[in-house]
Amino acid sequence: MQKKIAIILTGIIVLAAGIFLTVHFLSKKTDSYRSILIYQLEGKAEIEREGAGTITAANNLYLESGDKVRLDSGSSMRLRLDDDKYIMVEENSVLSIQAEGSDQDSKTTINLEQGAITNEIQNKLTEQSAYEVNSPNSIMAVRGTIFRAEGYIDQNGVKQTKISTFNGTVGFQPIAPDGTKQEEVLIEAGKEAVLQSTSDGIQYLKEPSDISFSELPLQALHFLQDLLENGAPITCLSLDDLQKLIRESENKNETNSDPQSSSAPQANSDPQASSEDREPAGQDSTPDPDSSNPESTDNESDSDSGQQSPDNDTPSGQDSPKKTPSGQEADKKENKTYTVTFKYKGTTFGVQTVKDGHTASEPKLSPESKGKWNFDFSQKINKNIVINWITE
Repeated sequence: MQKKIAIILTGIIVLAAGIFLTVHFLSKKTDSYRSILIYQLEGKAEIEREGAGTITAANNLYLESGDKVRLDSGSSMRLRLDDDKYIMVEENSVLSIQAEGSDQDSKTTINLEQGAITNEIQNKLTEQSAYEVNSPNSIMAVRGTIFRAEGYIDQNGVKQTKISTFNGTVGFQPIAPDGTKQEEVLIEAGKEAVLQSTSDGIQYLKEPSDISFSELPLQALHFLQDLLENGAPITCLSLDDLQKLIRESENKNETNSDPQSSSAPQANSDPQASSEDREPAGQDSTPDPDSSNPESTDNESDSDSGQQSPDNDTPSGQDSPKKTPSGQEADKKENKTYTVTFKYKGTTFGVQTVKDGHTASEPKLSPESKGKWNFDFSQKINKNIVINWITE
């Protein structure tokens, strides 16, 4: 009798151990599937992790669900989620990643606070799975595609999102200022849209239309090149055309080796940050050496035009100490900055912070297809100004 009891107890113990190992194995399998790996980092980035504080990002570092990533100027990061999802994070971006579930019911949510990311989802998600990118004023949802999302909030509370689809379809759903979800719009491959919202409402600055590839920054162009060279199904742009765009953009950057102003308005960025680190691709912000106002003299500002004449001893486009008429260095002006506000129909479209004596950059995004900014962007800034959009 005792022998039988011992056999039964042994069986129960073996069965319990088997159940424990099975549950443990499945749990580990689920955890390993939802992996977030930094596989390529150029420059510097920080990770904010609950309970651990700030961690310096590094290659081959695994992120945890809920981590917030913050990239420095001039930096980029490439992430691999699981084994079939890739994200290229551009400079000055801030985002957090939530990754939950298993291979059958995965839920990936990227909260893009500012900056830009390009996403590649190689395998179509299951019906129970989801992949979303939340920007300041929209939700972008996909099942399997390649797309770029860019978003920011400026210091006046203007929220803007740009979505560009390179393969597949992205569901683009605006979020009104009161939190109400608007009708979803499908952005097909080869198309892009720009959405802006203020406290007064939300509107499309650019309805879904052909992608302006020349406006994409070099970091995004290089990532697309890598995808095409590895056989990604991007049909809206050939590898030859893309390589041509990259050469043109690199040549412009070489020409503008000393850019003098910040790029299109960036959300929550340091207003004192160097504009040299944020030159947008496809823009030439270096003023024409012959475009200065010949009527200005002695570097005194013209209160009507807002122009300053360049120092006669310094080539145009180069930084140098400002000179007073007596030849003394005006140290007090070296670090002075001014605010350039872009207005569209009475609403703030964007804001730039420009160093004294430098030029403002024309925003890479336009409020509408017809019209222009009522300003000569070769003028040097020496006071706070407002630039209005006019319809021709």
